[in-house]
Amino acid sequence: MTERHTILAIDDDPVVTEYLESKLGARYRIVTTNIPANALELARAEKPDLILVDVDMEGVDGFEVCRRLKLNGIADTPVVFLTGRTDSADEVRGFEAGGVDYIHKHLERDVLEARVRQQISLQKVQKALQYLRGQIPTQTYVVSLQTMVFCAAEPKYSRCITCTG
Repeated sequence: MTERHTILAIDDDPVVTEYLESKLGARYRIVTTNIPANALELARAEKPDLILVDVDMEGVDGFEVCRRLKLNGIADTPVVFLTGRTDSADEVRGFEAGGVDYIHKHLERDVLEARVRQQISLQKVQKALQYLRGQIPTQTYVVSLQTMVFCAAEPKYSRCITCTG
């Protein structure tokens, strides 16, 4: 059985969180909240692999939710903004707040899935690199990303010196 990654979806509109569950739920475990103030507590409890957050919410916007997540122990979890906004200045604000991507709402399911899949893959590589930093001696030479991921998956290897694509 393959691992089901967890996605936390934060949007004050239940229609949007239901949409995300319907589009992504077959492949991922989706945890949702329609109350932005609950995002930090839920992220700590669920330890999601990815967080999807709406920009325009009642009470606190998605940029502030992201900042709070990043300042309170959720710094390594990628945050992707979902929004109807199309202004490039808002996208820049999203990246400055700590987001890794900015998705415009009403996009096709295939595009949504591809972008989520890409962020999950990047998160897996980042975790492998963090593992390697703690496990491989500093004199070890890791030549390719594939080798690094292989070594992270096989703790019995303390040195990786092969150079294959």
